[in-house]
Amino acid sequence: MKTVLGTALAILAAVAFADWTSIGPEGGPMYCGAVVPTNPPTVYVASTSSGMPLLKTTDGGESWQPAGAAMSSYPYVLVPHPNDTNTLYGVYSTFCRTTDAGASWSQFSFGSNTYGQDIAINPLNPEVIYVAGYKYDGSAWRMTSLKSTNGGQAWTPTQLDTFPTTTVYSAAIDPVDTSVIYVGAYVDTFSVVYKSTNCGATWERRALPGNLYYVY
Repeated sequence: MKTVLGTALAILAAVAFADWTSIGPEGGPMYCGAVVPTNPPTVYVASTSSGMPLLKTTDGGESWQPAGAAMSSYPYVLVPHPNDTNTLYGVYSTFCRTTDAGASWSQFSFGSNTYGQDIAINPLNPEVIYVAGYKYDGSAWRMTSLKSTNGGQAWTPTQLDTFPTTTVYSAAIDPVDTSVIYVGAYVDTFSVVYKSTNCGATWERRALPGNLYYVY
């Protein structure tokens, strides 16, 4: 028993401290990426340089090539369509969509003074998309949930909270009950999760324990 346990611990230790190998692409920092479940998987990455195209690999990182047209700014996040392997979404001051594996991009406005931070797609109806972000209301930036029911072409904002000093990190949707949406944030010195049970129409704030931070 001790021998088996010792061997298991040795294997776990070896895994925990395994070396990592750089597979590129070289040339600058990457901001975000996405994995599309093709066979083999297609991996996209976006650099922090505005006006640069995405890079992608279709051979496990052995080679990288531009994914097509340059984006006007680097996206904060990239999210693949749950069913269509050629469709990919990104957000910054606009909502970006490619339907041809990155060769070209369409941009759709969130409205004036509005930014997106993260994307959650309804897996049962991918035309319904939520974006967690910010909207300036004339006096301060407020946390905002944005919802589209037509694949990102038009957006309806809903303010999450009234606090002006906030940080939005993440968005998620319940894969079974898709009327339940979550947004992770940092508000008034506390890490919180906002929860909607009615498809984003209204939101309730749930505080996390005080020793937890950054709800990614």
